[in-house]
Amino acid sequence: MKYIFFYLVIQFLPVAQSENIVDFLRNREDLSQFLLVLQRPGLHKAYLDRQVTVLVPTNDVLLSYRGTRGEDFALNHIVNSIQTQASLGDRLTSLVSGGPPIWITRRSAWLYFNQARAIEKDIILDLGNGEQQVVYVIDGVLEPLRPISVRNATFSQDVTAGKLLRSSTLYNLGSGHTTRIFHSAAVLNKRDRMFDVRGKHTFFLPVDEAFKVVAKEFIDAKVLEAHIVPGQLLLSTLIPTQEFGTVAYSPDQAGVKVNVSLQPSLAAGGKVMVRSNTISGDIVHPEGMVVSRIVKGNIPVQNGIVHLIDKPLMVVARTLHDYVMEEGSNPSNRLFRFAQLIKDKGGLFGETLLESKDGTLLAPSNDAFRKLDTDRLNYILSHKILREEFFGLHFSRVRVSSNDIQIRRTGDNIFSVPASWATNRIWIQYNQLSQALTVEGRGVNATAVEKDIGTMNGVIHVIDTVLGIPNMDIAMKMRTDPTMSHSWSLSVATRLSGYLAQVSPNTRFTFIVPSNSAWEKVKRDFSQAFKSLTDISTPEFATNILKRHMIIGDRDYTIEQLVERSLRNPTGTIPTETDELGFTGVVETQFNAYKEWYVSWGKDIKGKIIRPNLECTNGYIHLVDTVLMDDNIRLQLRTNSGSTNILSLLVISAVTVASTVCR
Repeated sequence: MKYIFFYLVIQFLPVAQSENIVDFLRNREDLSQFLLVLQRPGLHKAYLDRQVTVLVPTNDVLLSYRGTRGEDFALNHIVNSIQTQASLGDRLTSLVSGGPPIWITRRSAWLYFNQARAIEKDIILDLGNGEQQVVYVIDGVLEPLRPISVRNATFSQDVTAGKLLRSSTLYNLGSGHTTRIFHSAAVLNKRDRMFDVRGKHTFFLPVDEAFKVVAKEFIDAKVLEAHIVPGQLLLSTLIPTQEFGTVAYSPDQAGVKVNVSLQPSLAAGGKVMVRSNTISGDIVHPEGMVVSRIVKGNIPVQNGIVHLIDKPLMVVARTLHDYVMEEGSNPSNRLFRFAQLIKDKGGLFGETLLESKDGTLLAPSNDAFRKLDTDRLNYILSHKILREEFFGLHFSRVRVSSNDIQIRRTGDNIFSVPASWATNRIWIQYNQLSQALTVEGRGVNATAVEKDIGTMNGVIHVIDTVLGIPNMDIAMKMRTDPTMSHSWSLSVATRLSGYLAQVSPNTRFTFIVPSNSAWEKVKRDFSQAFKSLTDISTPEFATNILKRHMIIGDRDYTIEQLVERSLRNPTGTIPTETDELGFTGVVETQFNAYKEWYVSWGKDIKGKIIRPNLECTNGYIHLVDTVLMDDNIRLQLRTNSGSTNILSLLVISAVTVASTVCR
């Protein structure tokens, strides 16, 4: 019955009217590069009229491929049997000498051959006389693992991860990659046989260049075990992956437990990252994450897949300062600009990194510096206090990794830590769905392009934006910040949004912006007033509420300056566009990052500033957890005519310009 079913599957699959694979490719311009490969002389030409399965890379991937395209390359894309989707098992064997495996992986509706995804499946070619060929079009190249010399055929036979580890100098691994040091450590610790265990495993082999930074003495038995994921194939094209237990994952409650996952690098042209997570350590192996880059991946061997990596997993051997300086010593390295800035202007910041016992470093990439306002940066660097505050925004003495549960908080409860220059705080958030780690320092948002680089005294996140130098106006900041979406919608509805986008030396905004939860409290506690906010027949009500939260003038104010102005005024308040607000701070320390700030309206309405000093190109935003209003609609329709002159002038100016343009 099994063979009858297989025969019926073959018969009812769509049949293309081509004699063989060569004829099929002649009719496909998008696959013409592989036709050129098959037309070259070699053993593969003997199979072009036989019943075979052919895996055909697209032109795009072949044009970007820089390896050789000889006989073995062609044979590695041919299987000496007909294999439809219905008949595929866990692996195929190519025609290359030694029978290297082609591992089959299924993810939802997708089908993968090693790391290459099938984008067209089960194309049947009729050879006549009841014979057929099966074609899959794939989005990757299946590069054969071949010994440098063909004289000794034993190096082509039964190539396992262990054999590759032992004899790495005899294989063409590209860029001179070898694994002799890691192999020596495996032999010394009696773990070399683990790399020959039969099955379907993933092996991570650090190349010899990795040990120019990490001493080989750090590689013990547990570290070696952490480089093998048993029973799983982790492919660089199927990322991000979940964490999988390694051989170093002890079932004992008190034992060492190490997981490994593959993660994308968000840096332009970045390599796939391997992240080890020691979730339970011991006196020799501390808990924490170590990130390494795959320098050559998806190497199929008889017992799984091998990835060559640029640094041993699980080993933490450098300090924060050493990591940045050593990585940044190469002009082509992603941290070169940041390392040079610390070296030239860092001063106390460099000493802080050297002396710190623990912490989190937010290291801007070279790309982050390229999109920076250079004049603004030079101005900051020329003033001592501004310079120290700028550097301090990129480091906290609190270690925060992407697996910390507390950074998953959202809304008003976003997690924050004090910056090392303790006048500011850094807000950190992790999105589990997108696996994006984002940070905010003084109103500037950045995303980590590399996360959780472990060091001896902290963790490093490489970020895509320099903190502390504003790059958005108030309108753009409100539009892009999810915690301000309700205030932004109301600003658009009341036509105040256009003014908030104006950037002028003589017009600066200080906006006390209610958070989304603040508006939810209004809906719950002041139902009558909330109805008026959404009533289009009384737009002036919502406008006056927003303008109560605004100060517009020729300068803007930090939260510290607002509190100082309130203290100097006998009434304890500051005029806004339609009212007066009072600002206070709970002074328990001299460091502003640890202070709590409050704003009040009248005697009964008081809100907490949950994110102060969000600096924009045209002013400051201070996010508050309470809308400064109550349920008395008539009282709140009053307008302070003296305070609204500036905003009125802005409105008149905008209307005048619009009228001129229309004419």
